[in-house]
Parts: sequence; structure tokens; C-alpha cells
Amino acid sequence: MTNIIFFGPPGAGKGTQAKKITTLLDLPHLSTGDILRSKSKQNDDLGNELKNIMSSGKLVSDDFLNRIVAEKIDTDCKNGFLLDGYPRTLNQSNFLNEFLKQSSLKIDFIFNIEISFVLLEQRILNRAKEE
Repeated sequence: MTNIIFFGPPGAGKGTQAKKITTLLDLPHLSTGDILRSKSKQNDDLGNELKNIMSSGKLVSDDFLNRIVAEKIDTDCKNGFLLDGYPRTLNQSNFLNEFLKQSSLKIDFIFNIEISFVLLEQRILNRAKEE
């Protein structure tokens, strides 16, 4: 079991590198954006609550995101995971530490992807053009 966290700004390449590593290690890639989009399509209590939050233009709270990530790890990550973009706040970090402790799990690797602002700006602008 391998548990990994990727940190870095949008456009730094977290998703690109995560796909390579998760394929190589056969791990689920838990991107908070992907998790939220997927969860909002489910017709359960959390999914319906999330739809209401997102459709109103509000930010998803730490508590809500914590519950969704914990649920995802519990159900889909028996052999490890790669977290992409989570935790982002001190509250999320504290929650994750406590959740991992209660679940007898640990983080094996943390990668902080750093990139120059100029390159980051170019990548984001190119992504916007492509999308």
C-alpha cells in the first residue's frame, strides 16, 4: 500500500504526473475537482447537498470536502491512493491527519511541485485556449 500527496498550483503538472504514477503503481488518483464533479452527479444526500452548493456558486466547505475525501478513501482506496490538491487548508490537513490515524494509515510520499510563475502563466493561458 502506497499513499501519496501532490501539492502545487493549478497548471503545475500535478494531474499529468499523477496519471503516470497511478498507472505505474495501480493506485486511484483522487483529484478534489474530479471527486466533487463525480459526487455531484450521485443521487444521495451528499451528492444532492453538493449540487445545491455548487449551483449557487458557493465554495465547498472544508467539512464537506473532508467528508467526501474520507468516504472516497474508505470505499475506493484499499491498496493506497494519490491525493491531488488535498489538503489545501489547515483544517483539511488536521482532518486528514486524524482520519489517517483513526484508519491506521500513513502518507508515504509528499511531492510539492514548484514552477516559475512565467511558465505557470503560459500553461494556464494555453489550457484556456484549448478548452
